[in-house]
Amino acid sequence: MYFIFFSYVFLMKGFLLLLLIYLTFMEEKLFILEWSLVSFNFFFEMKFYFYFDFISNFFMLIVSLISSVVFYFSWGYMSSDKTKNKFLFLTVLFVFSMYLVILSLNMPIIMIGWDGLGIVSYFLVIYYNSDYSNYSGIVTVMTNRLGDIGMMFSFFLLLNMNCFDMNLLNQLKGLDWFFFFFLILGCFTKSAQFPFSAWLPLAMAAPTPISSLVHSSTLVTAGVYLFIRFSFLFKNDSVLVFNLLLLSGLTMLVSALSASVEYDIKKIIAYSTLSQLGLMMMVLMAGDEILAFYHILTHALFKALMFLCSGVFIHSCLDNQDIRKYSDSLNINFFAINVFFISSLSLMGFPFLSGFYSKDLILEFIYSLNFSGYYMSFLMILTSMTTFYSLRLVYLSFVASKNFSKMLYSDKVSLMNMFFFLFLGVVFLGGSLNWLIMEKFELGFFSVSVKLINVNLMVLGFMIFYIFLKLKKINFLMVNYMLNMFFLMKFQGLIFNFLIKNSMYFYYHSEYFLENFSVNSFKFYLGKMNFFISLIKLLSVYISVLILIFIVVILF
Repeated sequence: MYFIFFSYVFLMKGFLLLLLIYLTFMEEKLFILEWSLVSFNFFFEMKFYFYFDFISNFFMLIVSLISSVVFYFSWGYMSSDKTKNKFLFLTVLFVFSMYLVILSLNMPIIMIGWDGLGIVSYFLVIYYNSDYSNYSGIVTVMTNRLGDIGMMFSFFLLLNMNCFDMNLLNQLKGLDWFFFFFLILGCFTKSAQFPFSAWLPLAMAAPTPISSLVHSSTLVTAGVYLFIRFSFLFKNDSVLVFNLLLLSGLTMLVSALSASVEYDIKKIIAYSTLSQLGLMMMVLMAGDEILAFYHILTHALFKALMFLCSGVFIHSCLDNQDIRKYSDSLNINFFAINVFFISSLSLMGFPFLSGFYSKDLILEFIYSLNFSGYYMSFLMILTSMTTFYSLRLVYLSFVASKNFSKMLYSDKVSLMNMFFFLFLGVVFLGGSLNWLIMEKFELGFFSVSVKLINVNLMVLGFMIFYIFLKLKKINFLMVNYMLNMFFLMKFQGLIFNFLIKNSMYFYYHSEYFLENFSVNSFKFYLGKMNFFISLIKLLSVYISVLILIFIVVILF
């Protein structure tokens, strides 16, 4: 019952945010909630700001809408779980941590929300308490803690300059490159950019409703969102932008190749999220933060729907996640199959769904830049790969699957009501936002042949998929490379295993030091102190006796 309550709470919050969006976007107003926490005259003052502009309001609207649907879905999905109240509490805490990251303008509040996302995500990844989930939780939390260290160091560098607010950073001169390095480290680990990408598919050990939240609008998009807020700091550094563009391209490459050979439905969708995050970082480094934010909004809706539909398939097929073993899928839930297929088309960039508008504008914006032909060709091939692995997922799940015992999902009417809002968003939100925020884009005008490039890239993806169907032999060694993200998972696992072992080594030696040196020293000084206390007591007795003798002599 609590799941339904929070579902309606977040839905009502979304309707209230529509009013704020009207005031901040259409009326071009800005609301800042200020709270002075500590003030020492003119020397030092710490204020907390909550910033309500059209970016934060749009993002909170999407987070609220997806959270409402996820809570409604969790009501049926987690009904047989004995610890569902713990799941509910962690999910609510997770969403409110994201709200803090979205609304905050100063680093202390951002750090609270940032740490909240990392810590709560660890508890959600290890929720099922299996060996695989525990391993995935360790890799997830240690990778995110590495980024948290970068965020804390950047916070301390700002503290050294007596500045906490993001809106005052452009007035600071002489920001050290260490600040940029630590900030990039925090954002790249949170958004799973290369070489910190291994934790994202491992985080699929969490329950499917959490996967829908994490991969659509909360944890993985927090790094991109923070980069959007700090984007004015990086635009003039061409060397830094060039290196970050290479890293985002490598992220897209590794994720696209891994998704092309994977058979776990949740991991395939996770790899597609990783590819889209690389695309967001690419356009952000190219200089258009509004366009990157536009893709965050459209991507969140169809990716949340894909995860929720995958949860229906997993729940209907006895918790099986192998797409080769789904049988007679159309009889599971015909509406869920259609929603999943349309969401996959939106991921490919099919005209005129939501994903098409943002991807089309991103690719046209990159065409207008002075990139090399090699980089442009590389980007086009990766865009075609998105169509290939999306078609492969749909084909292997619903067409070529083998026999497997199934359990039909019973509550189809509630499922249709739950998916209705997100489905409307996938179909109509992209075009609506395109009309609303078109004035904030850097638009270019291209010929018909250039405009048709993106459609031809989708056709190329169809051709690659057709060749895939005709292939009989596959190099399994190369498949092993791709499944391990070119051994990135094993490499990070070895590093974290080494760190954990050495941390235990340090713990035991520090404990030995404390027991054999610090405690003994404390006992030694405590013994000395007891000696002096006893000496003082003895002297006080002697003085008391002398005073008593002196008084007796005077009296007699």
